[in-house]
Formats: sequence, structure tokens, C-alpha cells
Amino acid sequence: MSGGWGPDNSLRVAAAAQTRLSNADLCARGTSSQPGQHPQCFSSEFKEWTSIMHSLNLVVIAGNATRDPEVRYTVQGTPVAEFGLAINRRWKERRSNEWREETTFVEIRVMGQQADFAQARVRKGTPVHVEGRLQLDQWLERDTGAKRERLRVLGQQLTVLSQPFKDRQMKDQQPRNPKSPTETQPALAIAAAL
Repeated sequence: MSGGWGPDNSLRVAAAAQTRLSNADLCARGTSSQPGQHPQCFSSEFKEWTSIMHSLNLVVIAGNATRDPEVRYTVQGTPVAEFGLAINRRWKERRSNEWREETTFVEIRVMGQQADFAQARVRKGTPVHVEGRLQLDQWLERDTGAKRERLRVLGQQLTVLSQPFKDRQMKDQQPRNPKSPTETQPALAIAAAL
């Protein structure tokens, strides 16, 4: 995707944001040589970055798909794929010296080419890396009229990290036939013509 969030772009944005925030901190604290007179405090580039940083909506997560993507199409024919992602966090508690694990479940929605990619490559258990933004969906329930909300990630870049272990096992167990009879027939026809 041109202009999308690739690994290089997201790292550059994060590094630039950290630099700009450090400079903003210096200006706010008045810790430069002249309080409040940090040279970048008044640059238009700095003001632009600080205004962007106050409204940055960027999510970068990786986990395993909890189900196969469900694909629907908009009125215009654009594919929209939705699937769940399980993100595991594991840590060791200092006091008890025991390992703990926590799983967070996140809903993912991708559109267009990313939806086609998800439909073709993502299955339950597939490790996936998603970059995108948060989106809040709100609706009223038909039965009760209660207001409902769901926070999800609208993925802009989707990457399959590796093939799931089960799929690799199934491929390894399949017999490997070097050439089927239909593949060898054109070679026989060429040999007969000589």
C-alpha cells in the first residue's frame, strides 16, 4: 500500500514523536538555557508535530487469529473481513516466583485488498501482525433499545507472521508426487515429435 504503515514508516513516526515530545517537555519545564526559549518551541514543524501527537490513533499488535475471517461486501462491492485476535502476555511474579498469563481478545476489521489477503491467508490459529487505528462502533439494540459499543482495530496493514503449526504438519504428512500424469503428457508429446 502506498502511503501505508510499513515497518519502516511506523518506526520513523515513533522515533520522530519521541524526539518532538522530549523537546516539548524541555519547553514546558523551562529547562533550556533560557526558560521557555527552546529553539524548537517556536518552529512551525514542532507546532505541527505537537498538534498531530495530540490526536495520534495508531495501533500495532500481533497475536493469533481466534477464528477464520468472515467476509462481507459493501454496496459498492468492497470486501470487508472481520476476525478476532488473541494477544498473550506472559510474566513472572516477583513475590510468588510463578508464571502468569493474560490473554486479551481484540476484534479486527480490514477492507479492500487487505480483506482479500485475510480471506486467502488467515485461518484460526494463524499468527498475524496488524497495524491500523482504533474505531468505536456504536448502535442501539433492536430488542431493548440499549446503547451498545464495541472498540475494534481497523487494520490498514496485515502481515501473516508464519504458517500455523497444524498446517505445516498437514503439508509434511501429504505424499509428495513429483509429477502427476497430466504434467508428464506434454513432455511425452514433445519427445514423440522428435
